[in-house]
Amino acid sequence: MQSNGIVAQAVALLAPVAAGGVNIAQGVATRILGDTVAAQLRRDGHARVWESFQRDPRNDSLIRHLLEQAMDQDAAFRASFSRVAASTAREK
Repeated sequence: MQSNGIVAQAVALLAPVAAGGVNIAQGVATRILGDTVAAQLRRDGHARVWESFQRDPRNDSLIRHLLEQAMDQDAAFRASFSRVAASTAREK
């Protein structure tokens, strides 16, 4: 799957829980996916994008763009994010 497909899938999985926070019912993989996204955005200087997404998950275009960019530029993040996104998708 291309990076934009993985990002779209991951953001769609996170959207329902982003505004309300992740609890145990959403599962460990979803929590790890959210933590992975938040950590990457913080590292790249975009922590406010995650905060904005948590306030309004319907507005996801910037988070998608930044995650696609991170996947294109950072092989370690790409591997980690892809693995976590796949685990989250299986959990659902």
